[in-house]
Amino acid sequence: MGTSSAVSFTVDATAPFGLTSWSTTNHGSMEGLAQQSDTITLNFSEAIDTSSIPSGWTNGTQSQNVWVKIADSGTGTNDTLTVCAQQDTAQKQL
Repeated sequence: MGTSSAVSFTVDATAPFGLTSWSTTNHGSMEGLAQQSDTITLNFSEAIDTSSIPSGWTNGTQSQNVWVKIADSGTGTNDTLTVCAQQDTAQKQL
């Protein structure tokens, strides 16, 4: 019979809880209006496992350029922001 040695490892038993913060940056000429080159930064409690996201997103440690569609609800609340990998493609399931 062979021999084995002890192996140490850490178990992360804390479940991720999703979005922790977000921020926006205005790069356009008009405040309060979403324009090309404006940014939205989403911060999650843990890195997103890229294998859980459809192809097209390849690196969980770097920023990812995406297309965003914003729909005004017309009521002043509950507007919709949809994240897409490319212009006019289907929504990404995060």
